[in-house]
Amino acid sequence: MIITNITKGTVLASNSGLARTMFERMKGLLGRDGLAPGEGLVIMPCTSIHTIGMRFPIDTVFFDKNRRAIAVIQNMRPGRLSAWHIRAKGVVELPAGALIGSPVEIGDKLDFSGMAV
Repeated sequence: MIITNITKGTVLASNSGLARTMFERMKGLLGRDGLAPGEGLVIMPCTSIHTIGMRFPIDTVFFDKNRRAIAVIQNMRPGRLSAWHIRAKGVVELPAGALIGSPVEIGDKLDFSGMAV
């Protein structure tokens, strides 16, 4: 799946997975050594995340039912908890630094090509 910031016309990830089942959401990126440039993971539904047990930092974008960015976290290090975002429908997890080259601001509209999200 390709994740695009429609507002800015940038690609956030060109190779993303989807975690929808309870097991997939609980596992997330645990057990991985990192994300390659262009990789990502969409977790739905999701209102908060943690990086406890992870081995690498990530950038994240929480989005609402209209696929608009409602919270952005850059360089979330291992062992951290995010805030709870009551309006969030899901979150995009990206390699740390991904949002430097493709910045996302609150209100930006996201597109998830290749999947009905």
